Amino acid sequence: MRLLAAFVLPLDALARVFRVTANVALHGDDTETVWFFTAEVEGKQADGVLRVIAVHDAPARGVTLMIRPLDTLLAGVKAMGRALAERAEPH
Repeated sequence: MRLLAAFVLPLDALARVFRVTANVALHGDDTETVWFFTAEVEGKQADGVLRVIAVHDAPARGVTLMIRPLDTLLAGVKAMGRALAERAEPH
């Protein structure tokens, strides 16, 4: 459950909040993959980069996500917080 709370739930919230509008480029080799994309959150446009460090089919050793501009990132963080809070509420 610790892994679920620390990693999976935030990624799920991220995927529900940031809507990818275009795949710009994808680069990779045997040890890492870097994806450049554009996205939208709450009507604000963003540029993003996702870097995943992993060897072949092994679990990822590192994940880095960068979103700009800052005001869009902050709007996304607030929306992710709301999404995580909704998920934590008992139904």
